[in-house]
Amino acid sequence: MWPVSVVATQRCGVERVLSRDSHVNDAPSYKFRAKLELLEQELRSIKEVVQPKSNAESPSVSQRNGTVFPIQPSQLPPATNGTVFSLSSNLQSPQQPQSFVPSATLLEKTEPTKPRMLGGKLVSGQDIDWYFENTCRRYAKDEQLVTLLLDSLNRDVWVLLQAITLDLESIQALLIICTWPFPTIRFVTDPSPNFISSALNACMLLGLHTGRGSHPSFLIGGRQHMTCTDYEASITWVFCSILAQRVSTGNGHPPPFLQHNDTKCKDTIKDTLAPELLTFFELQKFSNRLHTAMSAQISANNGVPETIVKMWEAEFELLRPLVTHVETDFSRFIMLVAQLEVQAYYYISPPDQRPNFTLNTLRTYNTSQNLINTALTLESTCQLLTHSPHWVYRALVDASCILLSTLHSTAAPQHLSSSDAEVVAAQVLSLLS
Repeated sequence: MWPVSVVATQRCGVERVLSRDSHVNDAPSYKFRAKLELLEQELRSIKEVVQPKSNAESPSVSQRNGTVFPIQPSQLPPATNGTVFSLSSNLQSPQQPQSFVPSATLLEKTEPTKPRMLGGKLVSGQDIDWYFENTCRRYAKDEQLVTLLLDSLNRDVWVLLQAITLDLESIQALLIICTWPFPTIRFVTDPSPNFISSALNACMLLGLHTGRGSHPSFLIGGRQHMTCTDYEASITWVFCSILAQRVSTGNGHPPPFLQHNDTKCKDTIKDTLAPELLTFFELQKFSNRLHTAMSAQISANNGVPETIVKMWEAEFELLRPLVTHVETDFSRFIMLVAQLEVQAYYYISPPDQRPNFTLNTLRTYNTSQNLINTALTLESTCQLLTHSPHWVYRALVDASCILLSTLHSTAAPQHLSSSDAEVVAAQVLSLLS
């Protein structure tokens, strides 16, 4: 369901980690060689600081390639106020000269992948290709390698957040981590709100919300070299907006402001982005307005009157045909997710302002059941749940909680027998296991 650029970002993020250590040969002394090369690299770095070369060679890899997510690690040009983000000693690379012009050529693989070291473990070239071409989270060949990779990423991402300004590549890395968080997190300790806040703020600083990759009003000072194409700016902003709202909804945090003029962004990507994702983007802007208004209602009245929820549900029904670009199982799935978000507010209406609570509870129950059935259909056709982003799992957890809590309450549908309730419970168990 996600564009190819997402897979490319996974490759880029993993390659960053695998490139932390030097190339090694198949000789038994690879550990000694790795340490020796690391010392030599540090010595060269010291010499360059003491005696910088006036005619230093330009790196062979440009700051960014023609794709949204570069194949090689980003190399930042020198800024007027120093380096924007200082890499660790294992990742240091020579600085770009001021006259450096980013190249749009895409490098292709011309030789076998060389083995690399990761946390004291030798990773063969075949394994590197495997993890680039497959999802290492779901199809890992080596549990130890996944653990080492997780530890390295978990350590580096917090260092990344210390940067004064994040470039496009860093923003996209944070978006990937928010989409598929580390498997060691728990719902209550999910760091995605911190990551997405930094990514959203960085997008605004670079002017990506304008749909322009080189807006002169934003790319000033240390950001003046952080240019990109309009398509890169637009696609990054769209996905950042989607994830910002999904993370806010899933974690129960107040939503960020996302009501910008996104016309240029949508016009730039509408011919290349899947129509379901354009629908998803519009629905998240609606959800952003919904949760902002509901947050104000809850703060003022300690609840939401049933009439207010009904008004938002009516607005959603008017919006549905306007944002539906294509009728597919996935577009139906995201519609049900948005509809359930509206109907869930019936549960927090004040007791004295819910005359139709039983009816609304039944309607919310039916929406939850339809959402789970659609998810199971998508799993059988395209393995949505096997590769699902975190927001999908969060939405299904909400639907499952509504189903089970309703079945154990006085508002349970009267036509359901005990055997029917057991079938629903088994569905929920298979869905979340």
